[in-house]
Amino acid sequence: MSLPAVLAPLRHKQYRWLFGSQLVSNLGDWLDYLALIILVTVVWHRGVEGMAALVIAMAVPSILLAPVAGVLADRLAPRTAMVACDLARCVTVAALVLAPNLYAVVGLVVVRDAFATLFTPAQQIAVRLTVPAESLLSASSLSQLVMQGSKIVGPALGGLLVAAFGNPHPVFLVDAGSFLLSALLLLPLRAARETRADEASAAAGDGHGADEADGPVEAASSGMLHEAREGLRHLTSRPVLATAVGGFSVLLFLAVLFDTLAPLVLRQLGFDARLIGVAMGVIGLGTVVGSVLLGQFAERVRPLALMGGGAALCGLLCGAVGAAVSSGATGAVWVWLLVLFGFGFALAAVIVPFPVILQTETPIEYLGRVVATATALQSLGAVTGPLAAAALAAWLGLGTTPILAGAGLLALGAFLAVNARRHDPQPAPQAEAAPEAVAPQRRAAEPAG
Repeated sequence: MSLPAVLAPLRHKQYRWLFGSQLVSNLGDWLDYLALIILVTVVWHRGVEGMAALVIAMAVPSILLAPVAGVLADRLAPRTAMVACDLARCVTVAALVLAPNLYAVVGLVVVRDAFATLFTPAQQIAVRLTVPAESLLSASSLSQLVMQGSKIVGPALGGLLVAAFGNPHPVFLVDAGSFLLSALLLLPLRAARETRADEASAAAGDGHGADEADGPVEAASSGMLHEAREGLRHLTSRPVLATAVGGFSVLLFLAVLFDTLAPLVLRQLGFDARLIGVAMGVIGLGTVVGSVLLGQFAERVRPLALMGGGAALCGLLCGAVGAAVSSGATGAVWVWLLVLFGFGFALAAVIVPFPVILQTETPIEYLGRVVATATALQSLGAVTGPLAAAALAAWLGLGTTPILAGAGLLALGAFLAVNARRHDPQPAPQAEAAPEAVAPQRRAAEPAG
């Protein structure tokens, strides 16, 4: 019996190991996140400044280390990079049990996320080498299904563990174990040098350009700085790729504006503390459902057009929430839960096709650097978004900020749609052989996540 389209990548044995690794580590990440919040805000009573320190510690490594991580990802074997990063994160997370204060926790989080900065591009390279081009969107859908599902299941499971043990420290040990298990699941990934060679040859013969095919050879003799510049040059030279990376970064910033104020906005719409938690879960559920449907039915849709439609729908729903708050309207809670579900569903139409554009518009020799740069821009939006949300809410009011974010998302959707008509993404070059190996070439990539 044939698998549904969304599960098509699981036909490939090598990808199944990769998927299993992500499933375990993503769940552990959300256990860890909840445990950190409880430790800092409940056990140590550090409040807002403690949370701010955690957010900055999680974002800074990606922003500062992206050029180095991207180059390393393009140099190292994907399996080697991912296993090493998982083992390093296992040790770092386990050390959180011994952290005596906030400063120690922040330092360990910076180290942990520095390794995550390398793991993410390495994972994406591994996906490219284990999944054929026609299944990339399904693979992205499965990845988002795991990530969004972990956001729902992880905190709930973490809360149960904290309640059972009476403190968050055992949760860190569980998360450390998840990184160890993830590393073990990655060990069966094969490392075949010919896979990347085949990819590079296909790219050279399929119109990606001689200068792109020769770039990494030249860069290898010129140092990491030159390699980083080559990756950035490739990103800016491809209209679809540059539009998608810039558009996704802007969308994340605008979405964070809404997300930061969501608890306060929902209180104005009649949600109590219990229902606010339900509302956040409903957004995640919408993203899960959207990811599944996109993986099943959206193979023929142009990714950039899909991103534009998703951004526009997010903008309409975000603006509707802001307009209701500004006008003093409330309405039935179930109506707003449907709106939030729709927001999550529309968000899936942006976050699922985005990695597909990264993969199909980037020759494998540049993929680590492109993914690392995109991740750094996303981290920058995640850090600046809450600060901008607080400033705008204080200046313009609680309802006006979601309206502005919605207007920005609508404009972004229109911009992406126009560019989708002008630039039709071309399929990624693919080796003729079945992608059953993860090559070591110059480097690898990761999630998430």
